[in-house]
Amino acid sequence: MRVEEEKQKMLQQEMQQMLRRQMYFFAQMQEQIQDEARQLVESFYVRQKARSQAIRKESDLREWSDLSVQVRLLRGQQVTIHWRKKNWYRSSRDGKLHFQTEHITKPHGSHDYKKTLAKHATSTEYEDVIALEGRFSELREYAKRLHQMQADLRKAANQMELALPESERTGKDRESAWAIQERIGNLIHLLKYRLWPNESEADQQAGFVPMVDAASGIGHDIDPRKVRVALDALMAAHGALLDVFSG
Repeated sequence: MRVEEEKQKMLQQEMQQMLRRQMYFFAQMQEQIQDEARQLVESFYVRQKARSQAIRKESDLREWSDLSVQVRLLRGQQVTIHWRKKNWYRSSRDGKLHFQTEHITKPHGSHDYKKTLAKHATSTEYEDVIALEGRFSELREYAKRLHQMQADLRKAANQMELALPESERTGKDRESAWAIQERIGNLIHLLKYRLWPNESEADQQAGFVPMVDAASGIGHDIDPRKVRVALDALMAAHGALLDVFSG
């Protein structure tokens, strides 16, 4: 009975680790979308600046762009991309021109900004803006689908009573030392289960080390006793580190 309970526990831990890795993968994909969107925006600003400089040299052309783009990772889970515009006003305090920036709203029922941007883009930047919005529209859809998959996976984990971190952004630069150490402990136990999934309690009591399971991916020419010694040493080191962390 104890061996069966141990197997169930190991399986649950393995499933939990797989779900966490999948959530982290989704978070990485969101960050990749965010990175591409930001690179596109930076390139657009470079071209926008070049157009503005050309305008200053031509007295017969007075079109100035008031467009900008905001890229955010909303609540650390979904990328959002919004077009914005400057609204200019003259301050009564100093008499100078100032501006406030506000979001440009998409037309009702539309999935992109193209119809609205046609009203706000200057003639010199129109094609650039429309092409850029075409890619932004795709990136928003990718981010939306990823977010839905994240939500579905979290829902499935809750139904299976498997705990997942509050944030999907669980990279090594965001995890605490304790969380990483906890994951290492879980992986050590999973490794032991992978190597000897059918090991019985009688084997353990007798000190008998079975052959490493063929499905583990480890070659048949290794000595399972040496593997057990190394694994026991790893588990002992992990336990000692936990004692230090616990004070």
